[in-house]
Amino acid sequence: MHLLNYLSVFAGERLRSNASRFVVSVWLFVVLILTSSYIANLSSLLTVAQIKSAKEGYIGYTTHSLVRGFVVKNNLNFNDSRLKPFQSQREYDEALRKGSKKGGVDAIIEEIPYIKILIENYPTQYTMIEFSWSTGGFGFAFTKGSPLAQDISRETLEKKEHS
Repeated sequence: MHLLNYLSVFAGERLRSNASRFVVSVWLFVVLILTSSYIANLSSLLTVAQIKSAKEGYIGYTTHSLVRGFVVKNNLNFNDSRLKPFQSQREYDEALRKGSKKGGVDAIIEEIPYIKILIENYPTQYTMIEFSWSTGGFGFAFTKGSPLAQDISRETLEKKEHS
């Protein structure tokens, strides 16, 4: 209650009745809610801009793998123009090192055992996001700090929520 009295100093008068204190309390609460909503909306707009830039990268997969048909095309709705086929772990490494801007990829979608081997061979360069699917599970390898990791995590979470 003392806080309300101090805040009323700016108006020139002290709050004397409980009703006026209640009205000022409600008013302060409304201002707090409006300020919080504005900040949340602003941060959401800034986050969406970052997500849009992350959706421009290329994604690698193994040639002749069921990964492309099942996960990438049917479930995650990635555009075919963003997909690049590879045949070996060495090609994965080279493509991930280059990144999308230099002709490589930003992420690899592959079966978990193959991703684990990739990480075993290159433990300091790559990390894996793992989730289970009805096929037994797939893992995703990203360069450490890749913004595409958040994008794929969000898409898989949405798929899980809608299934």
